[in-house]
Amino acid sequence: MSLITCLKKTGMSLEELKPFLHMSLESDLDDFPEEREMLINYQQKVKAQITSLQQVIDFIDDKLAQRSMFPEKCKIDDEHLLTGLEKKNTFSY
Repeated sequence: MSLITCLKKTGMSLEELKPFLHMSLESDLDDFPEEREMLINYQQKVKAQITSLQQVIDFIDDKLAQRSMFPEKCKIDDEHLLTGLEKKNTFSY
């Protein structure tokens, strides 16, 4: 159950969580290759979100250190930008 709660906190939809619901606490992921692959893919997605959010934190830190809101482009890679839905779900609890 803690895996489900944790994944839900990262913004994983209920539809995406369904494959994990039939697994027990004693389940071995090696017995569930599709679910294991899904977790690996989702891990990569979360790492990309972390990278993107860290770039935002760095940008804000720079603005605070400079004490200036001088227009400067935020250096977030387009490939790591979060969609509106991902942004909404990233911080949902």
